[in-house]
Amino acid sequence: MYALRRRNRRRPPEPRGATKAKAADLAVKEAGTRETGSNCQKYGAWYGLNCAPWCAIFVSWCEAHAGNAWFRYSYCPNIYAAAMHGDHGMSFTTHPEKGDLALFHFPGGEYPASHVGIVLSENPWRFVSGNFSDQVEISTADRSDVVRFVRMP
Repeated sequence: MYALRRRNRRRPPEPRGATKAKAADLAVKEAGTRETGSNCQKYGAWYGLNCAPWCAIFVSWCEAHAGNAWFRYSYCPNIYAAAMHGDHGMSFTTHPEKGDLALFHFPGGEYPASHVGIVLSENPWRFVSGNFSDQVEISTADRSDVVRFVRMP
């Protein structure tokens, strides 16, 4: 008998933007998930930092479950810094796509960014984010409310 050659059975790489689109779709499915106490929810438990501000942790959960296991942030200014330095192929953009991130600065919040959401669409700008009114929520905002958009690889 002849030995059969194994074909390379690895999946071909996904097209650019496929993982971030998966993260956005997953985030939408989580809409309505509420805290069970002060900032306590399943995303913080997964991250290992429960009952703490969790918008960045929610984005980390979505990214990890979509295939970007490297994305683990619990603090919005660190996402800003990572994009500024080009970590993992992240960068700032002025033309965000579905699945890119939007960094916001709310009065009294951390500088340069105090909240993060995942971009769903433009016209109107729609985002999904955790820890917004104590839950995962889809919301709209003016583009001027966004400090920076982060292009996800």
